[in-house]
Amino acid sequence: MRHFPTSDRILCRALRWEGGPPSDASHISLFEAAAWIATSGGRRPVFPYDLEYWENGCAEVVRKVTGGQISLVGREAGSPLSNVIDGVRLAGLKMQMPFASADLADILGDAPRLVFAVSDSDERWRVEGGDSVTGARGYALYSHLQVAGPDVSKIWPFSDPEPYSANARTTADELRLTARLAIMLKGEPGLAKAEAAERLSIGHRERAFELRIWPNARKSAGLGERAKAGRKKKSAI
Repeated sequence: MRHFPTSDRILCRALRWEGGPPSDASHISLFEAAAWIATSGGRRPVFPYDLEYWENGCAEVVRKVTGGQISLVGREAGSPLSNVIDGVRLAGLKMQMPFASADLADILGDAPRLVFAVSDSDERWRVEGGDSVTGARGYALYSHLQVAGPDVSKIWPFSDPEPYSANARTTADELRLTARLAIMLKGEPGLAKAEAAERLSIGHRERAFELRIWPNARKSAGLGERAKAGRKKKSAI
């Protein structure tokens, strides 16, 4: 199972799909399937708050599961073992996106929800239950939801993941990276250039980052286009 760190620091970083395609595993979590789609099979890093990508990935997975094109397994409440679940049970459920906080009204309500959960370890997945369908007051009706890895690879046959290169980056990608960096800089005005580039999964010496993304993000954040140079250290006598 692939793990995505969940600390607050990671929420400001672009996330990548690591490793081979879903077909390398017999089953993967619903979240992993959504991440495979959101990252275009590892070709595009996405941020935790890139809702348009996560919403599309989650919706696509659910659509195929409810349509019977992807098999679904999980644990029904009270059972320690996984079993096949009729995908139709996910039809029409409100979805809670990965990395998103649940509304208090949803937690306290009785309406069932499909919760996409991010796990950063096998142990956490086993204990917390991973992706789930919750009922009244968050009680898990089904937990540890998984789909067949080969099914996911067959329906979304992205070619083998390649490094996210400058040549593959579009103008829309640059604008998205600029907007995300501006948000980071508003919270951390002193963020170093190299650290910012690392969080965006982009080379800090790339022309696009140097000439457009970095200066435009600083400008959007209300900072100067270039950070002030630090005081030079006095040479030892």
